[in-house]
Amino acid sequence: MSKRKGKGPVAVAAVLMIIVGFALAYWCSSWKERAQSHGTEIVRKIEAYSVQHGELPSDLSAIGLKRSGGEGEAYRYKGRNYVYTPYLSGRFLLEFSLGNDKKMGYVSQYQTWTTQYYVDAKTGATLPW
Repeated sequence: MSKRKGKGPVAVAAVLMIIVGFALAYWCSSWKERAQSHGTEIVRKIEAYSVQHGELPSDLSAIGLKRSGGEGEAYRYKGRNYVYTPYLSGRFLLEFSLGNDKKMGYVSQYQTWTTQYYVDAKTGATLPW
C-alpha cells in the first residue's frame, strides 16, 4: 500500500479556493445587478416626477432620496450611493461606482445602463465611447 502524506490538506485547500472564487464572482455579479436594479427604480421615479411636473427633478431629494453624507452629490438608496446629473436638454445621467474609478451609468438619452460613456463638457450630452 502506498501512502500519500500531505496531499489531503492541499486538495482541500484547492477545493476551498475554487469555492471561494466562485462565491466571490457570484457576489460581485449579483451586487452589480442589484445596484443596477435599484438604480432602475430611481430612474422610474425620475421619469414619473418628470411626467407629473413637466421637468426633471433638480436633485434626487425631490423624489424622496437623502444625500449620502459623503463628498459630492451622492444620494443613498437601498444601501448604495447614486449620483444624478440632470441636463437642460431634459436628459439625465444616473451613476453608481463599480470601484477602481469605474462607474456604471444610466444614460436617459439611450435609455440604457452602460459603462461605456462620457459627458461632453461643452454640450452636456452623454455620449457612447
